[in-house]
Amino acid sequence: DDVWVTVFGFTQQDVPLVLRELHNCGDIISWGFGEREANFIHVQYQNKYGAQRALIRNGEQLTSSLIIGVKPLDPRHRQQVASLQEGPDGPAQAYRPKLVPERPYRVEMVTGQRIPQQNRSVLTRMYEFVLGV
Repeated sequence: DDVWVTVFGFTQQDVPLVLRELHNCGDIISWGFGEREANFIHVQYQNKYGAQRALIRNGEQLTSSLIIGVKPLDPRHRQQVASLQEGPDGPAQAYRPKLVPERPYRVEMVTGQRIPQQNRSVLTRMYEFVLGV
């Protein structure tokens, strides 16, 4: 029931694309590079289901020149992950997505306002009259 996965096989320039794709699997709590200039990142999901969905994407081709690998967090990297959770003092560097406040969606009914109607031409009215539509 681990919430961490390791994603590999991409350049540092591809990190935003990879994270955007992985976000489709579930809510990402934090992520970080295991080592500087590494071609892999560790990603922490909010729950184990997000991590499991990410594991299914192992070997998936994201672009014509990018295929990613996803595997469970290796026991050798557990110490790095612990340093990600404690803070950025160690060699690992953590990034936490900014929380976006949820915008309430509300539809307000305005009484007394005329509902827009389709503008019908003379030709349309004649067509409706002749055909009885």
